[in-house]
Amino acid sequence: MATKTSIPITKPVFGPEELRAVQLPLESGWVVQGPYVEQFEQLFSGYSGARFSAATSSCTTALHIAVAALGLKPGDEVTAGERFGMIKFGSRTDVLVPAGDVRAVLVKVGDKVKGGRTVLLRL
Repeated sequence: MATKTSIPITKPVFGPEELRAVQLPLESGWVVQGPYVEQFEQLFSGYSGARFSAATSSCTTALHIAVAALGLKPGDEVTAGERFGMIKFGSRTDVLVPAGDVRAVLVKVGDKVKGGRTVLLRL
C-alpha cells in the first residue's frame, strides 16, 4: 500500500511577535475596527503611498469597495493588465480580460452561463 504524502500550499511561521500582535486586540476588546485596525491602515497607507487605506474583512469586500470607488457601471471597460478573471458581485459577474488578447467573445449580455462549463471567449 502506497503512503500518501501531503504537500502544504503554505506553511505559516509565527513567532512571539506575531502571537503578541494577535493577543493585544483580543485583550483590549477591540477585535473589529479600533486602534489596531486604524494603525494598520495608516501603516499600509505609508507603505503604499496611498492617501487613504481601508482594512476589510475579505478579498470580496475589498473588490466591492474597489468597484464602488471606481464608479464602474454596466458596460464600462476595465483594463486588467496581464491576467484575466471573473469577479462575482451578487447576481452580476464582471469579466476582466487584458485588452488586445481577445479573438472572439462567445457570449452576449443576458446569456445564461455556468461557471466552469461555459466558454466565454477565445484568446
